[in-house]
Amino acid sequence: MQDFAAMSDRASLLQADNYVDAVVNSDISRVDNISRNAGFAHGLLSSYSRYQGAQVSLTKIEDLGCKD
Repeated sequence: MQDFAAMSDRASLLQADNYVDAVVNSDISRVDNISRNAGFAHGLLSSYSRYQGAQVSLTKIEDLGCKD
């Protein structure tokens, strides 16, 4: 039998993944009805979250967002 805390962690991670997918696939375009590249948005959010709390240039975050 699996540990309840481990299941809770997996459920939390899945919920966070689903939230990010919803943001990049619909929310960013809903603001002003302009279609945006979901892959680029996901890469940009991933890069931004990687450097959360650190001082890095916007250019570095954008560059890494393009590569992901």
